[in-house]
Parts: sequence; structure tokens; C-alpha cells
Amino acid sequence: MAIGTLQRRLSPAAQVALDYGGVGFCCVTASILYYLTSFVACPATQTAEKCDNLEYWLWFILFEISINLYFFHQYSKHNCVSFWQRVSCVADLCRHNDEIEDFVRYAGDEQGSNTPDAKFCVDCNRRAPIRSHHCYMCHICVLRKDHHCFITGACVGLGNQRYFIVFNFWAMIGAALCSSYILSYLDHAVQPWYPFGWVHFLAPVAVVKWILGKELLVNAAICVAFSFGAASCIASMAFFAIQIFYTCHGYTMYEYHSLGIREEFEGDGRTIGERMRLVFGPWWGLNFIVPCPWIHQRLTPEIANNLFRVRSKLL
Repeated sequence: MAIGTLQRRLSPAAQVALDYGGVGFCCVTASILYYLTSFVACPATQTAEKCDNLEYWLWFILFEISINLYFFHQYSKHNCVSFWQRVSCVADLCRHNDEIEDFVRYAGDEQGSNTPDAKFCVDCNRRAPIRSHHCYMCHICVLRKDHHCFITGACVGLGNQRYFIVFNFWAMIGAALCSSYILSYLDHAVQPWYPFGWVHFLAPVAVVKWILGKELLVNAAICVAFSFGAASCIASMAFFAIQIFYTCHGYTMYEYHSLGIREEFEGDGRTIGERMRLVFGPWWGLNFIVPCPWIHQRLTPEIANNLFRVRSKLL
């Protein structure tokens, strides 16, 4: 069954759960890890002074995760093709660069031509660039789509990719920090983790031991939280690494693994610096300290040509 058909058959409650269930999971996981680290693990293994310093770091990391998740959703509407046609600097390039003008017309200026100038999206009932993809969950054609993330609840596209990358960066650090303190607590309160004690901290093992009456419920619950924290750290690290990899190559994940796209289109930007500025804007490193929605992404004429080029053998 196609995802579009499945999405149309979902009840409103199921649709809400699909859209916001992942976000709720993130919030619950972050809250549990914060509580266990700040009120259980750190007081049992560290001095009060170290716990006070840790508290400031935890709040800072929670702020970074929350604000980037908020902006990720807020700017997901900027993934829409029409936004980049109307508002973004691509429109300015179209007005002032004759070389690109022929490649970014979608208003039917060349109706007499026998060559189609864009693909047609049946769901949106409009023409769209080759490098856009319709999302049945977001109900828009997403320009430079990477993937639809069910954990964060929206598509990763040109408008919000930088917030997704920074979100994963701080989620990786936060999960690693909390997991290390919880591991230290389990090593102190349950059994030494080295060399094979860590196996008992894995969620399935801990739950089975609790069912058999060989482990306390509290310790089993902490082991489950530790497993979720470690898994979240690994997943965030993987997503952060692959996002940086694809960004440095000038493609999205979908495009990089699409042979037709890679054969027809060069990677966006001539240098890694241009590719980073396309996603993050100028002073791209500043995004990892504080979100910078006022710093707009920078598209060169070559990148705009690449994004909106419509005369393609793919047609």
C-alpha cells in the first residue's frame, strides 16, 4: 500500500499520533534522561559542586535541543517550492541574472515550446522542479528533500535542514553525557560494567532479570533508560555524520543515492564552503551555538541554476 493511500485512510487521531508521536518520544526521553542524571546518577557518584556545574550544562543542552526542534518545525513551511520562487534570494537572482532566467520560469512563458519545462505534481496540481519531491505527510512539494523524519515530525528540506543537523549534534552530546553518568551510577549501584557487566544494563536483559525476580524494578527501569540514551546517542551521531557527509558533497540523502539525479546534476556549490553556506548561511559555525534564523541561506547563481534547472534528460 502506498504511503499516500495509507495516510488518507488514517483517522484524525492516528494522523496526530503519526505527526507528533516522534516529537513526544523525544520530549519524554530527554526529560527522563535529565531527571535520572541530575537527581539520581550525579548525586550518587559526584560531589555537589560537580553536580551544580553539570546542571548548567544540562539546561543549556536542553535549550539547544528544544529551540532547534522548534525552528525545525517552524521553518518546515520554507521547504515548499513556492516559497523559494516568491521570497528567497533565488527570485532576486532570476531578476538580475540573464543566464539563470531561462532555467527558473514556471509561469508558462514558453508555452509554444514542445519541450516540457518541469515535471507535474498531481497532488499539488502544479508544475514543480525536478529536484523537488512531494511529501504525502507534509502535503507539499519539498525542494531539495532529504527525507521525512518521523521522530522530529516533518520533512528535512532546504528550508529547515540546518536546524535538523544542529538538533542531532546537541542530541548526540546530551545523550552521551547523560548515558555516561547513568552508566557510572549503574557501575556503582548494581555491578561493575567492565568487562561484561554492561550486558546486564541492556534493556532486554534487565527486564528479563526483573521478571525473574533477580533485579529491582527501579534498577531495571534505569537500565531501560540507559539503553534508550545510548541508542539515542548512536542514532543522533549517525544522522549528524551522514548529514554532514551529504552536505559536503552538495546533495541530499535521497539525491545522493539516486543515480539519475547524480548523473544529471552536479553537487550544489563549487566548494565545501559554498555548500555549507547553502544549508546554514554565512558564518555557518554560529548555528551550532545559537540558532540564527535571521541569517539567510546563500545561493550562488550556479546553485540556483542547479536547483531550478528544468531542461533535463530526466524529463
